[in-house]
Amino acid sequence: MGFHVCMIGTRGQQGIRKMTSNLVSCPGRCSDVREVVDYVHAKFCNDNSRRIYAAGFSIGGNKLAKMVGLDGPSSKLSGAYCCQPPLKYWETINNLKQAYFGIFDKVAGMKVSLLH
Repeated sequence: MGFHVCMIGTRGQQGIRKMTSNLVSCPGRCSDVREVVDYVHAKFCNDNSRRIYAAGFSIGGNKLAKMVGLDGPSSKLSGAYCCQPPLKYWETINNLKQAYFGIFDKVAGMKVSLLH
């Protein structure tokens, strides 16, 4: 249909054993999304004949929504779709800590500790 797709993987969540950045994933940091949007815009939208659309799910939707909100009318995106961003992130964290008898929280903690 004429679309070219670019995906962003969260820092420290892609199975890489060694961290190459001093930054880890943070749901409130939208700079990773902005960096990719800026790169794609500079690389493919020089003549303004192409448009950029973005979609984010869960925490990715949260980061995308924050970026669009901060950028406002100066955003390089022609459209954004945020699917199920956690509106009350502190409640989401508390629910995840208790989900599956705390296993999710332990596995996430072990993964982060292995990266460090």
